[in-house]
Amino acid sequence: MSRAMTVAVSCAVVLACAAGAAPRDLVCRAGESEKWAFAAAGKPIGTMDATCTSVRKGAASGPLCDWRFGLKLDLNVQGRAVKLAMKGTFTLNSKGRPTVAAINATVNGQAQKATITFAGRKAAIASIAGGQAVRKGAPITGQEYLSINNVMTLLSLATRTLGVQPGQTVKAPFFAVEMMGSLDFTLTAKPKTETVTVGGKKVECVVCDVSPIGARIHLSKATGEMVRYAMESQGLVITRR
Repeated sequence: MSRAMTVAVSCAVVLACAAGAAPRDLVCRAGESEKWAFAAAGKPIGTMDATCTSVRKGAASGPLCDWRFGLKLDLNVQGRAVKLAMKGTFTLNSKGRPTVAAINATVNGQAQKATITFAGRKAAIASIAGGQAVRKGAPITGQEYLSINNVMTLLSLATRTLGVQPGQTVKAPFFAVEMMGSLDFTLTAKPKTETVTVGGKKVECVVCDVSPIGARIHLSKATGEMVRYAMESQGLVITRR
């Protein structure tokens, strides 16, 4: 992905991969979906949605879950208006690990495409931006979850497998597509839960501070899925609709 794309989507950091917390299997259902609303300084700046399109037989890794997503954001990046639109697909195995992803995006009308594959101990990305093709590779452990900035469902699917409970601290390495590299995060859960309203329903949540990015996330205690993401330093709040 180009530097312009990375800057445009940097308002929300999405956790990419995690390990070390006795993860649960990821169970997806064809037709399940998530919808997200983005707000900065209390003003709406965009939306994101994702749908599981199919669950199919995989190899030794168990069933494969195919997802599609869409994202639209109107941002102000260092005083410059930026319109971001992105659509794509990704496939995860029963452990939540990715096998392939595809991204089609436009930033202020500039088109960019990327395909990312995960096999063995290597991640490979083939991208086209401004008419130029770029191929890159990076080492992986094979245990990573997928990260695409602002695709909040990827974090929600990852936290479903982590199953963080009140009072727990989970240290996890992450792999970010835009960086083609690893980041380490620590999820520190508060000892008490909080109840928030999501889509008109009250949800008991485990509240985690995520370092080093300074984010706070609310995870359903029952399912592990994420329902709220906030970065107070940026005035950014992303919530399930």
